[in-house]
Amino acid sequence: APMTEAEKQAIEKTFAQEGAEMTMLKDVSGGQAVGTGWRHFDGTNFVLKVEVSNLAAVEKGFYYEGWLVSDKGFFTIGRVAAAEGQGKLYYQTKEDKSEFRGVVVTLEPEDGNAAPDKHIVEGSF
Repeated sequence: APMTEAEKQAIEKTFAQEGAEMTMLKDVSGGQAVGTGWRHFDGTNFVLKVEVSNLAAVEKGFYYEGWLVSDKGFFTIGRVAAAEGQGKLYYQTKEDKSEFRGVVVTLEPEDGNAAPDKHIVEGSF
């Protein structure tokens, strides 16, 4: 289910009160996109936020998706809400995902394929 505004605000509050690890995301697609990732694990909740700017407009049938990556694999953290070149994604779970140090945003076709497609920005905590 999509995250509520209240849940997003709770993540922002966590970062404000408890701090966060931060990383820069660099364009790997030949474009101009830049981004930042923040994450925090308090022993119970793992929270993460990704912001990307200078995103290319998506053609019909495509969308941006976020991923966490480690030596052991990767998993999706959801679609990036993108408008006018700005993208934002919040993620939270009750599991410690700290070992997934890599963050990737990809451009995905609406084809039902669960694998990541074209890498747009990448970073690592």
